[in-house]
Amino acid sequence: MPDALPGGSPIRLLYRLILLAYVCLCALFALTAPFPAGFDEHAHFSYVAHIAERDDLAPAFDDMVLIGLDHGSAWTTEPNYLNHPSFYYVAVAWLADAFGASGPSGVTLLRLANAALSAAALALVLQIGLRAGWPPSARLAFGVMVATVPTLPVLGGLVTNDNLAWFGGALCCLGAFSVLEEGPSRGALAKLVGGFVLASFAKLTAALLAGGLLIGTLVALSMRDGRRSLADRRVLVGLAFAALALLPYLHLWAEYGSPAPYTAGQAAVLEDRLAAIPEWRHQRYDLPRYAGHFFLSLLMFWSPLLPRTGFEFMLLAGPLTCLSLAAAGVVLAVRSVRRGRRDPAEMLVLCGVIAIAAVLAVHLGFTFARHLETGWLKGVYPRYYFPLVAIVPAACAVAVARRNSWPLATLVVVLSLGFAGYAGLDVARTLF
Repeated sequence: MPDALPGGSPIRLLYRLILLAYVCLCALFALTAPFPAGFDEHAHFSYVAHIAERDDLAPAFDDMVLIGLDHGSAWTTEPNYLNHPSFYYVAVAWLADAFGASGPSGVTLLRLANAALSAAALALVLQIGLRAGWPPSARLAFGVMVATVPTLPVLGGLVTNDNLAWFGGALCCLGAFSVLEEGPSRGALAKLVGGFVLASFAKLTAALLAGGLLIGTLVALSMRDGRRSLADRRVLVGLAFAALALLPYLHLWAEYGSPAPYTAGQAAVLEDRLAAIPEWRHQRYDLPRYAGHFFLSLLMFWSPLLPRTGFEFMLLAGPLTCLSLAAAGVVLAVRSVRRGRRDPAEMLVLCGVIAIAAVLAVHLGFTFARHLETGWLKGVYPRYYFPLVAIVPAACAVAVARRNSWPLATLVVVLSLGFAGYAGLDVARTLF
């Protein structure tokens, strides 16, 4: 039975249980976490409330302020520092209006809607595990690892555009796999392009990640099937629809001169935070030192909360081990492609890794320039890369699949569940 674990349990049933557990975690956080619960939820909810109250589909960033937390829906004078396209916030505002949810008292409904969106994203990603030609050991490792990214269900229980970015990226990943598996069919291209557009409507980093994956997928398709495959009418129509992703950033460029404008709200928040850490104003890193800080930050923030004890720092060996296994999977995928093998899962991993690497380089350059200008050392979080978070578990699965290694799969499962379980308990202790 090729689709079973030891003992005959089908992978499909296991994935359903994984999805059910994830839904429960998102819903639990949505229902019980105090508002706001970090990850800029206050700012995201305020963006929604601004649109709901003023019916402004593309509000000026400098006009937005944060909503009050103590007096219903009263507004403060504190500027809102978000600079994302308005699509997600308009959709959530319409949902709030449809169900009569207003002010901080209506946040639970909107959180549950985000939980549904996040769970749908996981369901899309798990489809890759079901369709990939991996043995059960690799499918097990993939499903558990992608569902136990510790910050994902926390974000899933919050009002944040990260959930739309995750959903769009997940759909784009499934579309890329489908194109590489079955060719440029209408359904596969619809997933690939639709995911890219939705991710782009969420935030710029998601647009860059999903756009890189789309481009990489089409390049891989042309390498496998020849350049004529890109002249296919369905591909050309898909690319025409993909241009929709540019619309919010063309608007921002026209209004502010940049697709990621540095707003007055951001400047005010940065000034306040620098006032609390005055030594940063005169501290500057050179590029190698800043690059070390950049990548260390991505590891430190893998959990929802920063490690504080020696034991918690030791636990980071878990994600590092899985990341090392993923790197081995990338090497194996490169060797496989060099030998002329065109496995869709391995090609997806390579396209995704190239997209992530390109965005990391852009992100590093952008934040380093901001550091040189202001001294600021924060603002580097792994959740910015969650639109393509499935690529790392897929790379691990490639490594496990190569030898159909149950010991490796077991190691991934134990490390993933252990780290996520401790992170969840840590979040619960902190919030409750």
